[in-house]
This record gives sequence, structure tokens and C-alpha cells, in this order.
Amino acid sequence: MSRNDAVASLKKKKKEGEKTKKLVKKKEKNLSTADTIKPVIKVSYNQKFYSSSKDKDVTMEFSDSGSYNINGVVTDKGGSPDKITLRCQRKKVKVNEDGTFSISLKSKKSETIYCTAFDGSGNITDLPINIVVSSSVVKANPFNNDKKYYAMLIGNNEYDYWPNLTSPINDITAIAKVLREKYKFEVPIILKNATKNEIVDAFWKMNDILTVDDYLLIYYSGHGEKNVNVNKAYWIPKNAKKTFDRNWISTSFVSDMSVTFKAKHVLLMIDSCYSGLISKGVDNALDNNEGDENDPALLRKWLQRPTRLYITSGSDERVPDAGANGHSFFAAKFLQILKENQNNIISRKVFEKIDLYIQKTAKVNPQMDVIPNSNAMHLDGHFIFSVRN
Repeated sequence: MSRNDAVASLKKKKKEGEKTKKLVKKKEKNLSTADTIKPVIKVSYNQKFYSSSKDKDVTMEFSDSGSYNINGVVTDKGGSPDKITLRCQRKKVKVNEDGTFSISLKSKKSETIYCTAFDGSGNITDLPINIVVSSSVVKANPFNNDKKYYAMLIGNNEYDYWPNLTSPINDITAIAKVLREKYKFEVPIILKNATKNEIVDAFWKMNDILTVDDYLLIYYSGHGEKNVNVNKAYWIPKNAKKTFDRNWISTSFVSDMSVTFKAKHVLLMIDSCYSGLISKGVDNALDNNEGDENDPALLRKWLQRPTRLYITSGSDERVPDAGANGHSFFAAKFLQILKENQNNIISRKVFEKIDLYIQKTAKVNPQMDVIPNSNAMHLDGHFIFSVRN
């Protein structure tokens, strides 16, 4: 080889070597930035999100309607340039631009279905979903309410400065009896003709008793009044004066304590004048009309949802004291409902029966809604009264 040819050959090999180095560096860079993060599938059930990154599977229970929907979202933090593909039972599912999706399926049997998401880099995620159709398990697993129920009952007949009343103590005594004998309630606190300090202390004592897995009914019967300057309702203890004083108990205190109790469900029932002023809501609680209240699957779902509700004997108005048989109209109907119930009855049904009866007989307007400031503690459940097995 001539000298010129040798020089040209070396230059060519050097150029090829530099090109190879660039290709190797590019490949190394691509490998270092490759997407190795799997997409994440999240599905919503019972007011909670379940994620493929935390849960090995999800169990969902539906009634025997023949069809059901699964809603969720799929995300990919790996940033793959290609759009995520989602399949359920090997069929492609439409994923919206924000990652949300909805799957409609038909089946009357319990089964496990598989959702699979994969991105453009070949990363794959599976999320098994166990579908339990209630008709296939009702006989083997009917609704069994084994939760711990408590009641705190307050009734004031005798007052130092206000006219005495006839029905409150009769009301709470009869309610305590039926709750203990027919239902699953312990009644650790019954206050009769109580002062402000006794009522406030009872709330704190009840707080010490409760756990996060408990269910609580609070029932108050006695005088109620409103402060027109702030348009707020108050409970009137035995020692409260006729004019506004420190012994009036604001319903704000009552609702705040009801919200902060550790219990899973709290139902507050108030039988007093101006009781509806506890909130200025629009009966949002009555919007929860999903399904059949006798469906075991739905009852189990409601039982697990944190719940904060109130039912009052009237709105921004005075309500009558004695109605029939020594009880107020409100208490008399509530007692009738409890005595006639043979299985389970939810708070919405209790209110509907009370509302219809009182509007006809007492000409006042009962109220039901979510306890104020309980957005974090109310997830569209229902308080369930279950007859003792």
C-alpha cells in the first residue's frame, strides 16, 4: 500500500471509529432514560380508590341486576411517548385524555375479571377485580349487622326558669327500652332534667367510650330556642335562663362534637323548637337514593361508609310538646317505626315516615340533612337500625 493510501485508510477508520463511539454513547443515553415505570390502574369502589401499586386485587360486590359499571383512572409516571392502552377481559377500553375510564359489564354470576394496562415502552400492569354478585352469596352470606351500637339520650321536663314540659322523659325512657330490648344498642348515658355542665360532660364521656368502629345515636328532647341576632338554635338545659345566657347550648357545639366523635356513624335526632336551624342545608342527604334498601350488598356498603346525619322534629319554628299517649308527635312516630320494623331500616326511611306523619298531624316541617362541617366524615352512608338476631 502506498503512503497516500495508508493515510487515507487510517483517516477512514478514525472517522468510522468516531461514528461508532457516537452511536454507542447515544445507545447508552437511551438506555439510561428508558421508561421502566409501569402504568398504574386505580378503580373507585365504595367511595374509595384501590390502586394496582398498593392492592394485589379488588373485591366489588353488586346486586343481581345483570349489569354493573367499574370506574377508574389509569396513569403513567414513566412518561412513555405512546398513549396507554387498557384492556379488560381482553377487550380494549376507551381511556379519556385525563386518564379516566368506565367499563360496563353484564353478568349474573360472581367472577374475577382482569384489567391490563400497557404503555409504549412495553411496561405492563395487571389488576384483578373480584366481582361478587349478591344473589350468589345472599343465602350463604345475608346481611348481618354485628356492629357496636350506642345511644346517648337526653330528656328535660323540669326547668328552673322555663315552663315545664310533659313528654321528654317519657320519650327517652321508652326509646331506651326498645333500643335495648329489640335492637343492638347499649345506652350508657341517659340524662333527665340535666344542666348545661351535665350535658357537656356527657358528650365528652361518650367520646371516651367510642371507637372508630362504633355507631352512635344522640337523641335530645327538651326546650329549644333561637338567638335572632345570629339566627342560631340552642338547646335549653334545666338551669338556663329565659334570656340568652352562658347556659344555653349552641347547636354548633352539638354538631362539632358529633362530627369529631370517633364513631363511624352518628345520627343526631333533635325534638325541640327551632331544631332545624342546626343547618341551612338543602336536604342533600336525601339525594342518596341508590338501590334497594333491602339489598344485603347495599346495606353492607352503607354500613362501612362514614356517616354524619341529623333528623329534627321541625325547622325554624316552634314544635308541640305532648302529642299522643304522653309522647311528642316526633317520639311517638319514631317509637312506632322501631316497634314495627322486623329487620333493618335505614335513616332515610325513618325520616320519610316521620316527615309524612308530622306534617299531617303537627303541621310542622321535620328536617334531615348532613351534620354541618362533616364533609370529611360523611360519605353518603345511612344509619341502619337492625333488629337483634
